[in-house]
Amino acid sequence: MCSSDLGNIAGTGQINFINSGQGGRLELTGANTYSGSTTIHHGAHVAVNSSIASSSGLTVLGGGKISGNGVLPTTMIASRGIIAPGNSIGTLSVNGDFAFQDGIYDLEVQGPRNDSVAVSGNVTAFNGTVRLLPFGGGTAFPGFTYVALTAPNSGAFATSGSLNLDASGLPPSVVLSSGTTLVQNSSGNPNQLDLQFRPRDPAGAVTAAVKATGAGNSNTLQSASVFDSAFRRLASANAGNANASGGARSEEHTSELQSPCNLVCRLLLE
Repeated sequence: MCSSDLGNIAGTGQINFINSGQGGRLELTGANTYSGSTTIHHGAHVAVNSSIASSSGLTVLGGGKISGNGVLPTTMIASRGIIAPGNSIGTLSVNGDFAFQDGIYDLEVQGPRNDSVAVSGNVTAFNGTVRLLPFGGGTAFPGFTYVALTAPNSGAFATSGSLNLDASGLPPSVVLSSGTTLVQNSSGNPNQLDLQFRPRDPAGAVTAAVKATGAGNSNTLQSASVFDSAFRRLASANAGNANASGGARSEEHTSELQSPCNLVCRLLLE
């Protein structure tokens, strides 16, 4: 990927990002102070890793993309525009209102970690698609609540049917596909977007997957209960942990958290 840093941008004029080149992106890391509007057009990918909060507003048009770990002004993601927080897994902050108008949210997950958007103002429109994507060879864990957008000062905007959910980009998983149902607003909090691969069996997702694949003899179900217990402990340990929304974890800890998925795959394939 080709990346260009534009340095500091100042002044009062409008800023239009037209194209960042095939496979490329434009990166903002400087102390930007410009006050005009910002528009990202089709074919442009802009990573904000500083702040453009001084801008009068950001619009991401269809085919345009905003990413990074920086601070945005009032933001509208228009139809087929893309928001993809982080440079890997990370957080974009919106200093103002946020409108998601048939946009696309590319949400990376890795075990208990996920991208997030933090909005200080109101969410004024909320419809579109979340595309779940793996990061670093990871995938989603069953039973985890992935908080992808928070707006504590907004009026209610999130429901169980607000957005379209697309998990086709995640690696194939018998546990997720046969043992869970992907739901949104699992917490019931109308001021945040959260997702969960909810187990289809009270005992857990692995037990549900084992039963669904017809491998539910007593020995296998007993083994499945061990994995389900491990996933519940991991979910409990990461509940409310800032690291679950993009904070750095050591490679050793990440590997440790990924290992139950590898063991489950072996259990179901043997």
